Amino acid sequence: MEINVEVISREMIKPTTSTHDRYSFSFLDQNNPTWYVPFIYFYSVDHKLSKNEISNHLKTSLSRVLNHYYPLVGIVNENFIDCKNGGVLLLEAQVNCHL
Repeated sequence: MEINVEVISREMIKPTTSTHDRYSFSFLDQNNPTWYVPFIYFYSVDHKLSKNEISNHLKTSLSRVLNHYYPLVGIVNENFIDCKNGGVLLLEAQVNCHL
């Protein structure tokens, strides 16, 4: 079975409050190799809600969570992460099968 994935929306989500300007790496952080780990999350949903309501709820929740994990919104430099005015990319997609 071929799985077709259609990207419905692409949006940068920013924290609800301003974050620290800079997050400095520790000595161990500086000497570890760089890893890129993409995340894909699947959510079961209440089918009583519209797709728009579900989408808005996820965006709001992500924005609130980023306040606590502010280094995730930054750009990595040599010895620090520049967190000012950052965000994370949220892609909404639709697939032609049940997950």
